[in-house]
Amino acid sequence: MSSEGFVFGSTAVGGPAQVEQPFAQESCSSDSEFGVPAQFIDAIANAFNFGEAENDLHARLHVYAQLGKQLLRAEIATGVFNLAATLELTKEHRFVNDQQRLLQAMLVDLSIHLDDTFTLSNEQKVNVRLMAAEMLFKSTCINFMHMHLNVMVRRLIIAT
Repeated sequence: MSSEGFVFGSTAVGGPAQVEQPFAQESCSSDSEFGVPAQFIDAIANAFNFGEAENDLHARLHVYAQLGKQLLRAEIATGVFNLAATLELTKEHRFVNDQQRLLQAMLVDLSIHLDDTFTLSNEQKVNVRLMAAEMLFKSTCINFMHMHLNVMVRRLIIAT
């Protein structure tokens, strides 16, 4: 993420495409009230791809700039950039949560569908049980040997 295109007091912004933010003009009527121009805050929000779904995050950047109007421009600009980076994590967290909910819903639907359609015959159930027992209790099985060694090591540690 580069800040080369961000210019204080100017509307020129290089880099990512502009995302229209309808509330930005309403909430920040004059740049003289704040340590940094509203266009700078909008440019930061655009650089972090805060779209319409993230209007609340974009608004937080403007509120942060309003709260720090007694600070130097560089301090506020740095703070706005740091806040935007933090809010980007919030945005990603929201996306992951949405994807997780979608996946859970799909798994519930799949399990309902499989409960109705998928069944093992008695012979298949017996075969699965025999194979599982063979894998668990066979002394030449690597997993059993690792488990046995772990138990023995823990017994030695506890005993000493």
